[in-house]
Order: sequence, then C-alpha cells, then structure tokens
Amino acid sequence: MRMYAQRKGWDLGQVEITLDREKNSKGVLSEIKMHIELDGKLNEEERNRLKEIASRCPTHKVLSTGVPIVEV
Repeated sequence: MRMYAQRKGWDLGQVEITLDREKNSKGVLSEIKMHIELDGKLNEEERNRLKEIASRCPTHKVLSTGVPIVEV
C-alpha cells in the first residue's frame, strides 16, 4: 500500500492493520476479521483503492483462498 501511495503522490501516514481470528465450535479457525486504519490526507476514493491494493498482498491471497499446507 505504501509503495502504491508513494507512486501516486498520495499523503499516506501511519497504517495499522488489526486481525481478529474467529474459531468454530470445534476450535478450528473459521474466519479472520481485518480492520485497516489509514492516517493521512486521503479522500474516500484513495482510501478504498489502498484497501483494494491490500487485498492483493500475497499473504492475504494465500489466507483467503485456503491453500492447504502440506508437510514434506
């Protein structure tokens, strides 16, 4: 997000991402809730675009697609 904002010349300040894990009744991870806090002089369109960029992060993609982890 920061690299994208710098390239666009946007005033992005502090970025804080909070994740909360939810487990089902069997104690298995069922959902991850993400909250993104963006400081800086950004309009709503810029904020939405940066959040969209965050969803393209490789780690986000792996977690959201449920890629199995296999021991070798």
